[in-house]
Amino acid sequence: IPGLDDEFRVIVSPWILSSLITDRLAAYYETVTKHNLNYRRYYHQFDY
Repeated sequence: IPGLDDEFRVIVSPWILSSLITDRLAAYYETVTKHNLNYRRYYHQFDY
């Protein structure tokens, strides 16, 4: 990452990588299951 000090690169890199992987897996899951992950199926259907 240009402009990022080596001292902080060790801290920030896992956050960025985790975010990218999570988003990519979510997109793949959405495609495979044909379920839009922005839609909540059971939202406000049950009293907790």
